[in-house]
Amino acid sequence: MNKITMGVVGVSVLLVSSMVLAEGKPAKAADHAAKYHEQFAKLDTNHDGVIDKGEAKAHKALHKSFAKAAKDGKMTEEQFAKWSSSHTKGAGKPKS
Repeated sequence: MNKITMGVVGVSVLLVSSMVLAEGKPAKAADHAAKYHEQFAKLDTNHDGVIDKGEAKAHKALHKSFAKAAKDGKMTEEQFAKWSSSHTKGAGKPKS
């Protein structure tokens, strides 16, 4: 992952963490952010900072809804986190 992507991820995690701290649920939100980041990193096999259609094939549910979720053919980590949180059954579980 490039330095810009890592910076964006770091800022995103901090923002999510600070928003959740205000609500009194720090551990849960930080856990979710870390989980989505880890899952995204596993799916982004070429480490270009986005998941493309080929990479999405490793995740059955994501592959089925990829065209709708990633209209430009590329899914950012932010889009993946949003998609994952709205697909609770099997969310973020890449094929082994």
